[in-house]
Amino acid sequence: MSEAREDAVAHKPDGLWPALVAGAAASAVSRAITYPPDLVKAQLQIQGLLGHHGQHSLSTLQLSRQIANAEGAAGFYRGFGAVLAGVVPATMVYYAAYETSKKYVPDELGPLKGMTVGLMTQLAAGLAFTPVDIIKERMQAQRLMRHAYSYTGPAHAAASILRSQGWQGFGRGLGARVVTIAPGAALQWFLYETIKSSLD
Repeated sequence: MSEAREDAVAHKPDGLWPALVAGAAASAVSRAITYPPDLVKAQLQIQGLLGHHGQHSLSTLQLSRQIANAEGAAGFYRGFGAVLAGVVPATMVYYAAYETSKKYVPDELGPLKGMTVGLMTQLAAGLAFTPVDIIKERMQAQRLMRHAYSYTGPAHAAASILRSQGWQGFGRGLGARVVTIAPGAALQWFLYETIKSSLD
């Protein structure tokens, strides 16, 4: 190893902070890039519930044009403030759970270590991201749901949910998320570690 490389390793930051900062930054950028199609998807999923009987459902391209004509580019980022405000702490919880569980779950478990780490990480992710996703989806669908609710922004949406449903309003879907995602993540990591070990 070169002297410069050894010096860089010697001064490498310890603890969780590098992972937390990198994870939050990566998540914020990736969400910013994928948010417009996610918003279109959310509106496509509910448009059939709102139209008049026999009304033609819009295609992805037609709905995208409709949003652009009605609201401009900003229309594709409706609710993104909630994501941006929530994604940083939520992602930090996610990576903290991953790094901590990876550190403290014993290596002696073999492939089961990956399974346990994946399960613990997804449980933490569910708790952290479910409230963010609820506000995000409310804001994304607001253009089509004006008859049901109207928010001035993510903070107003959060306050309205809290006032009408209490704290449990931010946990809707958490159980379903945990039941569907956490076992899948655990199985994925178990298979990953098992297959990787067999190839070493």
